[in-house]
Amino acid sequence: MTSNDQDRTCGPRRLFLPVLLAAALVLFLWLLPDEGLSIASLRGRRDLLADQFAANPWQTALAFCLLYVTCAVLLLPWAWLLSIAAGAVFGLAWGIPLGLASATLGALCAFVIARHLGRGLLQGRFGERLAAINQGIEREGAFHLFALRLVPFCPYVLINPLMGLTAMPLGTFVWVSALGMAPVMAVYVNAGTRLGEASSLGELLSPLVLASLALLGLFPLLAKHGLAAWRRRRRTNQSARGPVKTL
Repeated sequence: MTSNDQDRTCGPRRLFLPVLLAAALVLFLWLLPDEGLSIASLRGRRDLLADQFAANPWQTALAFCLLYVTCAVLLLPWAWLLSIAAGAVFGLAWGIPLGLASATLGALCAFVIARHLGRGLLQGRFGERLAAINQGIEREGAFHLFALRLVPFCPYVLINPLMGLTAMPLGTFVWVSALGMAPVMAVYVNAGTRLGEASSLGELLSPLVLASLALLGLFPLLAKHGLAAWRRRRRTNQSARGPVKTL
């Protein structure tokens, strides 16, 4: 294949990502309410959105999912607010699975875009330096990702593309993300169901609950390192005793 043929083939591929991001931006602006995204606007439109969901459940759910995915792709920090909106509009039974599915799909899209956009460039320039990081991701990446997903303070929109730049397998990223985001999503959706009763965000999301989730995120890492330390100590004790003599 000549260089001209390669240029013709790569040209559409290079244009695909900018076109996709532009389409995501247009879609986001189209779906965005006139008042913007905020607790106040969500409280003011909750009844209207709930009525729309009752009249057109599939269309409303699809619009919510598209809005969540575009926020993830465009790295907009409103995932927590959309998760609260899922509870306010869809209720607990529908809000948790719909919110989790939307968050997982958005994470997947951001992960894939980052991998195709930047990982090859990074590996080409810093391949040797990144080798140790990639090996660490292969060994313990799932544990660290699970812990990050459980901590509400870790930015959802930044974790997705950063993991896409590593060697983490796509399948591992998806199932670990869904598993780790499920408890956090349940907390946010449950808070959304009480949107009309609360006068502030602090009443919706108790600091104690958020701190408990953060500590829960540290548990798999502490358990893993604790088990590794116990195994090292056991091997050290066995070596100190020497071989067991038999009659």
